[in-house]
Amino acid sequence: IFAKMLAATHLRAAAPLRTPRHSRVVAVRTAQVGKSLSGRVEGDKYYLSDAQKEAFVRDGFVHISGVMTEEEMAREVDPVYFKFLRGEVKVPGRDLCDTSPAAASKDEKDPEKFVMYNVMLAREYYPQWKNNLLERRCRHISEQLLSCDDIEVDFDHIEAKRPRTRDSVVSWHQDAAYWPEELEDEHCLGTANCFVAVSDVPVEAGCMRYVPGSHKEGLRKHKPASSNPNPNAPVTLKTAVGGERAELVPLKRGDVVVHTERVVHGSGPNMTDGWRYGYVLNFKRELCVVDERSLGFTNPYTGNVKGSSSAFYANGDSK
Repeated sequence: IFAKMLAATHLRAAAPLRTPRHSRVVAVRTAQVGKSLSGRVEGDKYYLSDAQKEAFVRDGFVHISGVMTEEEMAREVDPVYFKFLRGEVKVPGRDLCDTSPAAASKDEKDPEKFVMYNVMLAREYYPQWKNNLLERRCRHISEQLLSCDDIEVDFDHIEAKRPRTRDSVVSWHQDAAYWPEELEDEHCLGTANCFVAVSDVPVEAGCMRYVPGSHKEGLRKHKPASSNPNPNAPVTLKTAVGGERAELVPLKRGDVVVHTERVVHGSGPNMTDGWRYGYVLNFKRELCVVDERSLGFTNPYTGNVKGSSSAFYANGDSK
């Protein structure tokens, strides 16, 4: 049933129900991407403009349009992405999960009931997908933003939001809140988290949203997004946002928005009639990835280890 629903809604044009209410306390504006921010594609590389690099440093995120064409998405991304959503690639344990806030309290196991369908570490379960054209371009983008070439994919994950679901929300958070506390060395400062729009992601579908410049303020206090987290379920976190300006970043299919580990961000609910499809590639320096693996940490949602933030919050504590 779930596979049929996915096939039926694959890339269907979004029909908005209503614009979601993102926050009562945050002034919201929608990002506008001007020609001055445009970079250029050359083969498997994407060369950023100076304006794009400056935006990343200033705001903690940057919207990069046209990283992949429609033909490239159809050839390089769709065949594998939808294999996972149709259940044709077996994903064991918690790496196939529902990461909606409500799911954290009940540990939902049935994919047909998932509100936010997540596949963690998709590249590990389908190794043929590694180093595809999208990954190579995102790597080149990340090398430029982090000013280094010794980076690796730390983790990837597929995220699909079910249509018309008020709970398909990613709460305000900073990615660094999920990291093991031991990862404070200089080589672990600096992350390029690439969110790829596999479908169009308008505001009504739950686009990414950011608090510009918040990455310069340090790590905020976080707590579990669910008021009653199940210790066997993936842990998602949230932090307080009040009196701050938020920026919504709607995307076209093939666009990418990249953010750093300390910018406050999240995404709204999918209030449209179609699925909202996204894919994440997270790049870090090689030495940082080595340190993470030595601690047994593989990803923020399901790769929990003693000392990691997610295990920390599951015990009811907070930073």
